[in-house]
Amino acid sequence: MRKDFAHDLAMAVPVVVPDARGLTPADLDGYAADLSRVPDVSSVSAPSGTFVGGNKVGPPAGATGFADGSAFLTVYSIAPLFSQASDTQLTRLHQVGGPAGRSVEMAGVVQVNRDSVAAVTDRLPLVLGLMAVITLVLLFLLTGSVVLPVKALVCNVLSLSAAFGALVWIFQDGHLGALGTTPSGTLVANMPVLLFCIAFGLSMDYEVFLVARIREYWLASGAARPATPTRPKRMPPTTRAWRSGWPARGG
Repeated sequence: MRKDFAHDLAMAVPVVVPDARGLTPADLDGYAADLSRVPDVSSVSAPSGTFVGGNKVGPPAGATGFADGSAFLTVYSIAPLFSQASDTQLTRLHQVGGPAGRSVEMAGVVQVNRDSVAAVTDRLPLVLGLMAVITLVLLFLLTGSVVLPVKALVCNVLSLSAAFGALVWIFQDGHLGALGTTPSGTLVANMPVLLFCIAFGLSMDYEVFLVARIREYWLASGAARPATPTRPKRMPPTTRAWRSGWPARGG
């Protein structure tokens, strides 16, 4: 399929010239020719024709034209999606100067993935900082201890790091293929964020449940040592309430 049908729309990069008023066909042809010289570009469909390797080889192949003063082109790529090659290609496409110095905008799967990663990483320090501060403050208010909140946060970070390492080792690097896993070579940007939120929330919940029970026993008895081995034997009220609602959740 890939050999006989080289134009995979999922791998295409739509290019828009928002302000194409006053541009001549020669301006767009020169721009399309420059785009077609970028490595791993199979062809570029421009309003006046299709370009391959800097040369015009035929009529437009579709997904191109003019509308409302804007010009549309389509860059067809052979670089695999979510690969280093596709990311490098997108960078080189952006480096090609627009027709007659006009600004251009690009879309497509690779561009959306890049924008998503940028949106996540730009706010990641703020989000992680807020999560750490809120966790430390709440656990401090619960226990009155400085060490326990730090211990809980460090242990959760270590366990999540191991989980992400296993995720990369199995699904991204392709290990354990004998079990039927399919290596992708990359991870979709939103999946680590989703897994982090779920895993961190659940692990911190149970940390609070156990610490709350230990504190209850310690306040009742005043004995520190017996409190720790006793904690799994009796669940705190929060855990009992959660478990009582489990059947209603479909479990």
